[in-house]
Formats: sequence, structure tokens, C-alpha cells
Amino acid sequence: FNIDAKINGAYIVVGLLYGNGDFGRTLDISTRCGQDSDCNPSSAGGVLGTLLGFSNIPEPWVRGLEKVEDKKFDHCNYSLQDVYRVNYRLAAELVRAAGGKVTDGSWTIRVQEPAAALLEVGFAGLVPSGRKELRRFRLAPDNPLKAAFNGAAFVIGGGMEENRGKAACEVRVDGVLVEQVTLVGDYHDRRTPLFWNYDLEQGPHEIEVRMTGGDGVPVLNYLLEYRKAE
Repeated sequence: FNIDAKINGAYIVVGLLYGNGDFGRTLDISTRCGQDSDCNPSSAGGVLGTLLGFSNIPEPWVRGLEKVEDKKFDHCNYSLQDVYRVNYRLAAELVRAAGGKVTDGSWTIRVQEPAAALLEVGFAGLVPSGRKELRRFRLAPDNPLKAAFNGAAFVIGGGMEENRGKAACEVRVDGVLVEQVTLVGDYHDRRTPLFWNYDLEQGPHEIEVRMTGGDGVPVLNYLLEYRKAE
């Protein structure tokens, strides 16, 4: 899709590098890079705003904030004022944890040499081996998905039609029940991808996904296959 930490992280850096400290230009460049273009300029603006300090952010970018600072965001119990307080507290904890000091009047931040983070390997020992298009297969109690693949892991992607309703589902591999899950269409609670298993023995497998109840309609788009790395 369009969510990739390497690419989007680079677009944040591009905005900061070529924005030359100009708040609007930084946001503009990160946005125009594309991809996840709501988050990237927000992240670039957050970094630059921290460097500049709130009082040095140009007035047009903070105009009207006081009118909404106490308003709760949708789907959570936080307002901007709450976010300010939480982030201030967490930042102070990080400063102390890294050997700095925080007092009522000042913060002393210990200077550190940058160090590369340790490599994190996701799904070690597996490599992608194939993709089968399921062509928007509509799962229903009387219409289960049956598919075969040769490998050691699989991922089935898709979503709930019209992002609504619920659907109770069972997943069987080689006739054995491996998962029972209720899919939901609500944007904030949805599951993406829909089904997966990374713990199979290398070899041929039969997958069956069956809907057992609910009023939603799961739509299955693709089956990704993985094999053991040689």
C-alpha cells in the first residue's frame, strides 16, 4: 500500500533538509513528496516545531488553536491540552532516564553520540514466494474460501464491505481449526490483514476460511504465500 517507514521517513527528512528551517516550506515539501502525505508533514512539523520552540512557529500555523485546545478528539478522551501535559511529562521522563535533570526552571539534557539502532528482523526465516489474487471474494456462511498453497506461512488481505457490520469467522489449515475471530468493520477496530499464520511446516497446505455468523460481509482480495528461507 503506501505505508513504508523507510520511504515516509525519508520524505520527512527531505522536508526538513530542503525546508531550511522555514515552517511552511518544510510542510509543503514533505507533503509534495507524496505517499502518506498527512503524517509526513505532521512529523516534519513536529520535529521542526520542537527545534524552533512554540513561540517561534509562525503565527498563521498556530492561529485559532486556543479555540479548540480543550475540545476532545474523536474516538478518545484527550484534548490538545491533555496531549501537551502527557508529552511534557513523557519528555521529562526521557531526559531523566538518559542522565539529564529536570527542575521547575530548566532542563539539562545530556549530550549523546548518535548510535545505530539494532536491526529488527520481522518473520525471520521466511521469504515471500507468491501472491494469488482472490478477486474480491465475498465470504458468506454458504460461501467459504478454499485455497491451496505450498509454503510455511500465509496472509489473507481484504476488508469489510462498506466498513460496517461484524463477521464471526473460522480458519482451518489442513482441516485443523487454527483461529476463531470476529471481524469488525469499524475503521478504528478493524483488522488488517484479515487472516494469517506464520507457524506452518514447509509444504503443501489447504486453507479454508468460513464465516459462521454476523451481519457484515468480509471481502478477500489476495493470498500472500511465504516459504522457508534456504
